[in-house]
Amino acid sequence: GGGVKHILANTCVFSTTCAATLYAALPALWRDPLGISEALALLAEHPNIVGTLFRGEIVRWPNIPWDYIPTWILITTPPAALILAAVGIAHVARLCAADWRGALANSTARFGMMMVACLILPVAAAVALNSNIFNGWRHVYFLYAPICVLAAFGLRGLAAIPKPRLRAAAYALTAVGIAVVAVEMIRLHPYQHEYFSPLLNKRDLADRWEMNYWRVSHKEALDALLEIQPSGRIAATAPSDEYRMERSNMGLVPPDDRRRFTIAPVFPSFRVFNEDGGDAAIWRREVYGVPIVTIIDARAETEAAIRAILAAASASAPLASGGGFDIYADGGELTYINEDCGEEDARGRFFLSIFPANRNDLPQHARDAGRKHESLNFDFARYGAILDGKCVIIRRLPDYKISRIETGQWIPGKGELWRAGVENLTQWRNGAEAQRVVGD
Repeated sequence: GGGVKHILANTCVFSTTCAATLYAALPALWRDPLGISEALALLAEHPNIVGTLFRGEIVRWPNIPWDYIPTWILITTPPAALILAAVGIAHVARLCAADWRGALANSTARFGMMMVACLILPVAAAVALNSNIFNGWRHVYFLYAPICVLAAFGLRGLAAIPKPRLRAAAYALTAVGIAVVAVEMIRLHPYQHEYFSPLLNKRDLADRWEMNYWRVSHKEALDALLEIQPSGRIAATAPSDEYRMERSNMGLVPPDDRRRFTIAPVFPSFRVFNEDGGDAAIWRREVYGVPIVTIIDARAETEAAIRAILAAASASAPLASGGGFDIYADGGELTYINEDCGEEDARGRFFLSIFPANRNDLPQHARDAGRKHESLNFDFARYGAILDGKCVIIRRLPDYKISRIETGQWIPGKGELWRAGVENLTQWRNGAEAQRVVGD
């Protein structure tokens, strides 16, 4: 009776502590303490369907292989930790087998069984629910805690080896395994999260496994750009991941340096790639010999593109004018050119209201709002450049047929500076000249 009461008391203390820690660590539960059920339902069927490179193939929910989590654990966890955890599980099994009737009364065996359950049950649940897990095993990184605890049990199991020489050899191998991991962490810094087991073939790493998903390498690329161009504005772009470069990594740059950066998808001075940029690369960072970030100097390319735009504009008449800007349309792009560019022209934001020939071509959110046009806002810093005293801005138009556009510029504190419009763009797209409307 006393043993059972003691077990129940320990179980209550453990469960209460776990629940309190979970509540304190998850602010979402502060608003809705019962929201954990929703979280579990979300884990089972997450709305985002993301493709992940796994064994050389892009896999995505609901076709996640059953061994997805076990495989990622095996290839990204240090072998020393896995071997010790396996020894720990065997040690717990031996304790239970030695006295299976009294195993629950043995605090060591009871805690060991609990850790085995904490490791196995979440994996089994994810497999059974066919959970939408992607980008490695980051959704279940909490499993690393029971792995480490079971590794500690493994050390206790090594201590139980009866032969001193064999026990010493086991300790020595463990020390070597830990030292190898420590050296690898130092070598990989600051990309320790890209660690892969030394037992894995690294030759085709980038072709078989997801790497650098969060683009942490962009921070080092930004630092490199500051060294490459010590002064002045740095217009950079990351063609496949501008959002993370700007929102996640730019905040890690000191404020004074941060103000020098502009994420410019149209006229960049530098391009930052998440992979090998080829022979044009002026800076590159590799992990296991795999390029994870590359910088390409695009200054000459950008200048040539601006000069080509200016040459094409000089050979044609603008569709509209406003506020010193002449407005041209070529193919699917709208181009603004100011021949006498001042500092104020490169400030503020531009707007573009696009009226489709067919209202059904509007995006759904615009139709739901009852609007008859699509509104776009953009700024000079992202979409413009200055060359030889001329301001050039370019913005891609939608693919659908357009009947009319309205465009203008405003500066905070000063309001709208100018507005211009162009009619009958449907005819222009069909080869006829559009009607020009001169703005204010």
